[in-house]
Amino acid sequence: MPAAVLDASAILAVLHGEPGAALVARALPTAVVGAVNYPEVLAKLIEHGAARACLALARRLGLPALTADRRWFRLEAGVDIRLIR
Repeated sequence: MPAAVLDASAILAVLHGEPGAALVARALPTAVVGAVNYPEVLAKLIEHGAARACLALARRLGLPALTADRRWFRLEAGVDIRLIR
């Protein structure tokens, strides 16, 4: 059973480490996102820079960020950046 229905702003709060992110993060494993909200999240990520969002998520989760973009490797983002090629 889903724990919550997430609005685009809730997902973006987690990705950007904004206030309220912890509450959303606890609900993520069983949460659902509506078909209308998912493209809204994608559009905002593209608009504000998907790279930053990916790095923020990797940092938040303590996971490496995998990319083919060599420019990331020069960044001091506090994230383990691994080039895939």
